[in-house]
Amino acid sequence: MAMVMVMVLILLGGPGWQAEAHPGRTDKNGGHTCRTNCKQWGLKDGEYHYHNGKSSSGSTGSSSQSTGTSGSGSSQSKPSSSSSGTGAAASEENTSSAKAVKVSIPSFSVKINGETVEQQESLYPLLVYKDITYFPMTWNYTKALGLNMSWDSDTGFFIGQSEAPVEPYEPETGGRNESREEHTAQYPEYNIFVNGEWLNNGQEDYPVLTFREITYFPLTWEFAVEQFGWSVQWNEVEGLSIQTAQ
Repeated sequence: MAMVMVMVLILLGGPGWQAEAHPGRTDKNGGHTCRTNCKQWGLKDGEYHYHNGKSSSGSTGSSSQSTGTSGSGSSQSKPSSSSSGTGAAASEENTSSAKAVKVSIPSFSVKINGETVEQQESLYPLLVYKDITYFPMTWNYTKALGLNMSWDSDTGFFIGQSEAPVEPYEPETGGRNESREEHTAQYPEYNIFVNGEWLNNGQEDYPVLTFREITYFPLTWEFAVEQFGWSVQWNEVEGLSIQTAQ
C-alpha cells in the first residue's frame, strides 16, 4: 500500500481551533505537573494535579478543556502521520485500535505561511473533530510546515521539527469535498512518535486519526506550539492562519 503521510492539526477555539488548559499529556494516573499558565487555572507553577476527577494536593484541580468557543480565539498547531503500514505492533496501553469517529469538512479558510489551503478539490482535506481542526500530513504538508517524518513497518510513524527551510505549499487536488460534509475517520493501529517520544494515542482527548489512508494530527496547543513552534491566528473573517517558525 502506498505510504502517504498526512498531518491533522487540531484547531483549538473557532470553527476548528481550540486550546488545551495548561497543555501537557497526563500520566498513567490521569495527572501531570502544571508548567504553563498555572495561575490562570488556580494552580501553582510546578504543581502536580489530576484531570480525571481526583483531587490534587493544594490545588483546585482543573479539567482538560478548550479555551475557545466556535468562531473565536487564536492559538497554534501540530502535524500528523500516515495510516499505511498498520503492521506496527501497538503498545498494550494504546486502546485505540479499530475505533471509528465522525468528522466533518471545515467551512472556514486556512492559510499556511500566507498561502491559502485548497479544500474543495483536495484529495486530503482538513477535518474537524470535537471542534478541533485536523491537518493531513502528506509529504507536501510536512515540508510546508517545517516537519520531518519517517515510517517503519515494525516501529511506527515518526514526526518532528525539521532544520531544513520550509517549502511552498503545493495542493494535492483530484478530490471533491463539500463544506460541513460528514465522514468517518479511524484511530491508527500503529505506534506514533512525536519529536522522539511515544504518544499514547488511545488516552488523548484529541487523538491522531487516519482518513483516506492518511494520518491526521490535531491542532492542539501542545502539538502546534510546544512541539512544533508554530504561531496560529484565528478570526471569523479570514479564518485560520498558521505561521511556521522558519
